[in-house]
Amino acid sequence: MKTTPKIPTAFIAQKDIEIKSKKEDGEEKSVFWRNAFSEKLLGANIDRFYPTETLYGDWDGEVLFLAQDALPAPLLKKLIEDFRKRGIPISETWVHADRDNPNLKNLDKSIKPGGFITNQNLRKFKEKYIGSKGALYGSAAANMLFDNGTTKMRGATGFNHPDFQEYMQSVLEWVVKSMPNLKTIFCLGKAPWEVSSSFLKLDKKDREYKKFKGGPPKRAIIGTKEIEIIASYHPTAAITKARRNESWEYLKKSLK
Repeated sequence: MKTTPKIPTAFIAQKDIEIKSKKEDGEEKSVFWRNAFSEKLLGANIDRFYPTETLYGDWDGEVLFLAQDALPAPLLKKLIEDFRKRGIPISETWVHADRDNPNLKNLDKSIKPGGFITNQNLRKFKEKYIGSKGALYGSAAANMLFDNGTTKMRGATGFNHPDFQEYMQSVLEWVVKSMPNLKTIFCLGKAPWEVSSSFLKLDKKDREYKKFKGGPPKRAIIGTKEIEIIASYHPTAAITKARRNESWEYLKKSLK
């Protein structure tokens, strides 16, 4: 199994991205996408690009599971502070959410991490449909973490900002080129589908998530490689079993 390749310097050095918008009263507000590898957070000495590589981290795999984003920047900051107090390497904050992780057992009560059910469900679906097939688990936002001043896991915005889109697509290009056996990008929601379908240069009519979620794969050529892209659902989405199963069945067929 191939593990994380050398992370490009440009990704380590990526500056935070400010997203400006106006409230109903006309007042301007800003939210940010923060670089997890900045000195204010993890720093540059990190050996995993995605935190979820501790669940599925096979860069030789045939599947790229692509979620939306990892965790909010303020939550990572709190985890780092807590781990430092307890003498745990801060690199151990950059892992997938797992209730059995001993480092998360005695967190300060003010810290409320999430993502546990998401990862439990993803593991269950993967085992059912593609078994031991190698996979990499990442996110469209990659090492950029949403910051609106809260630690809430939902409500991230700014995915359509041109600077952020450019960055996410440059990351995806590197990831695809770094996965020699990649056959399928399996998008776990709208944001990863929009980033992936834009990067793969699908026709605009083929990029509408509502039209393709749960449907058959689209195909694209990257260099000499043919890649399929599937619009699936978030692992905790409230949908019928039949609708969810459909996209996973397509994934299973794409790997035969």
